[in-house]
Amino acid sequence: MNVIFSSAESKAEVTEITPTVTPNSLVATNGIIDNSNDPTISNLSATFTEPSQTAVYKFYAYNAGELNAFLKSIVFENVTGQNATKVCTASAGTSDELVQKACEKISVKVKVENELETSTGKASITGHSLAKENGEAVVITLEYEAGADRADGDFNVAFGNITLNYSSAD
Repeated sequence: MNVIFSSAESKAEVTEITPTVTPNSLVATNGIIDNSNDPTISNLSATFTEPSQTAVYKFYAYNAGELNAFLKSIVFENVTGQNATKVCTASAGTSDELVQKACEKISVKVKVENELETSTGKASITGHSLAKENGEAVVITLEYEAGADRADGDFNVAFGNITLNYSSAD
């Protein structure tokens, strides 16, 4: 299958994905696309300071192949060197205990086009096709939920790689 992540909807173009952050003062890393195997985005991370903050990464799954493609699964991998898909780390002078409590209300959501949305990954997907030479929007949102517990300072949240697996058969 020749489905890749792209920074453009109608062609294969790979650049880092700059997130849209709310508020503008939120610090988040650029997403990095890797199309060497199944399309994967990595380096998803934000330094949250208070509830209601978000970092939104928008890019495209582009079918550069000769056949229609079918989305089979969305995989959330563990953070490199860790045994969890999300790791929260207190900044200097911030209580790790308060950070871990706040971390419970921080999520990652993946939305593919207008159909599929998941915050845990999906192991088996049927009926979702991507026509050849077409793209579909993929939106990943990192969110510190409104009304969540607060930490006593800044903290970083890192998420593992996210991969979309496509096949030529549904």
